[in-house]
Amino acid sequence: MPEMTTQKMLQIQAKIVSNTQVAENYFKMCLDAPLVAQKAEPGQFIYIKTSNNYKPLLRRAFSIHSIGYRLLVIGYRQKRQSQSQKPNTLELLYKVRGIGTEILAEKKAGEELDIIGPLGKGFNIISNIKYQKSKIILIGGGIGIAPLVFLSEKLTKSKIKNQKSKITVLLGAETKEKILCKNDFEKLGCEVKIATEDGSQGFKGKVTELLAKGLLAISHLPASPAWLGGPFAIYACGPTPMLKEIAQISQRNKIPCQVSLEEKMACGIGACRGCVIKVKNYKDEENFIYKRVCKDGPVFDAQEIIW
Repeated sequence: MPEMTTQKMLQIQAKIVSNTQVAENYFKMCLDAPLVAQKAEPGQFIYIKTSNNYKPLLRRAFSIHSIGYRLLVIGYRQKRQSQSQKPNTLELLYKVRGIGTEILAEKKAGEELDIIGPLGKGFNIISNIKYQKSKIILIGGGIGIAPLVFLSEKLTKSKIKNQKSKITVLLGAETKEKILCKNDFEKLGCEVKIATEDGSQGFKGKVTELLAKGLLAISHLPASPAWLGGPFAIYACGPTPMLKEIAQISQRNKIPCQVSLEEKMACGIGACRGCVIKVKNYKDEENFIYKRVCKDGPVFDAQEIIW
């Protein structure tokens, strides 16, 4: 099994365990990749060579959706690995929207993929004990929901769970058919709120409007049993316009917020500088600097970005 570059990043041949369609144009793929799964952190991604041909030429980046444990075959029986053992699989949730993902959707169990990972900077999980009665809000729009399942898994296993912090997940989509992963979050004990633009499920409107409405209720009725009740951290992933609105809302309400950016990448390791964004230069407030989404992100402090 070939390895590549740094201590944390690996290049391996990962066997496909399953590749299942979960909704129209959406697929979930499970890969046997213990070395990558054991190093991965929520918010990081892997870089996949989808074809052995020149087309597509570049690899494709996919957020790590979840990590898990495969079944072991012992004699004629299958035995699940103990949760105390190290994870050996990772899952991807992806949408078919181009030649790379079209090829990926045709892959079958048993085939292998050349992957590089884990890559990028993930979420900074806040676990300060003074926030023991506070809330954590996860916000996902569309396929941006993908890395938030891994994050919620990590949060529920961290010190935050022991501090009895509450995790609320806000999911947004155009219609109820495009809402993903609701059951995954509920199985982890998260409270899930839905926003659909056509009103077919949950709140009618954008997920950012649902967030603003909840925060407004708290600011005007501090003694009310509003569902947000004292949040201290927001984690979000989705389209850039959505993240910009969340950044503005979190700033107005003085809530720490981290966002995972969706950006097209070429090299995936920070060499080509093709995925840069403008961020604040705290040493010179009149100017800005560039940071690479693939290397310095994809997770950033929402207030750091010049939207």
